[in-house]
Amino acid sequence: MKLYEKILFACLCTLPFLQSNAQQKGVPKIGVATSLENDSLLSAAGYTHIEEGARKLFGPQVSDSAYRRNLARIKSMKLDLLHCNGFLPGTIRLTGAEANEKEILGYVDTLMQRAQEAGVKIITFGSAGSRKLNDGQDSATALRELIAISRKMAEVAKKYDRIIAIENLNAGEDNFINSLALVTYIAKSVNHPNFKITVDIYHMLRERENPQAIQAAAPGSYIATSRRIRTAALPAPRAKILNHTLPC
Repeated sequence: MKLYEKILFACLCTLPFLQSNAQQKGVPKIGVATSLENDSLLSAAGYTHIEEGARKLFGPQVSDSAYRRNLARIKSMKLDLLHCNGFLPGTIRLTGAEANEKEILGYVDTLMQRAQEAGVKIITFGSAGSRKLNDGQDSATALRELIAISRKMAEVAKKYDRIIAIENLNAGEDNFINSLALVTYIAKSVNHPNFKITVDIYHMLRERENPQAIQAAAPGSYIATSRRIRTAALPAPRAKILNHTLPC
């Protein structure tokens, strides 16, 4: 079975729920983390939005002509592109001796400027390659450095009225920030209205984290968006069925 056929099968399985869901007010919007190319397919199935890769669409390495093509594609979509993942490349380190503040903030500035023009409000901050610990790196020092640079990245996001939403990842992907509890601590420490949280339930399940961690993150409007579980029917990289909550 081809990839698009598998995506279609997964979408059709949830179609009755989505059609019912679309008629109810106050029910979370349901989208899929996948390529823009699946816009028409997912729209027909009843989904509301797509989550794409931020650096793939808006990163400084994307030429202006390629970005303009991406922008035109986004503007013509049937579904909304409300938020993006894939924030920073692994070549940009956020902590330790390799961290270059000028490079980090310059990258974020370009990406946020383009995201604003495209109407993408939330950028999910997983970026394991940028934030994971190097061998021998002190985790307490790295945490302080991550909080400090995150506050400065949030200031750049504020400039363009965008939101950075830090995501919990599992230990198989990131050896540093593996719980929603730690992500919540970081967001509260950054203490900036443009720096919030992506609650990823898939990673919580992998880490066997207590769902009460979500309740702990809720006070103070720290949660920007939530993500559900990856569909097992799809080959890697698997699409993710996700539910989306706008910032409070």
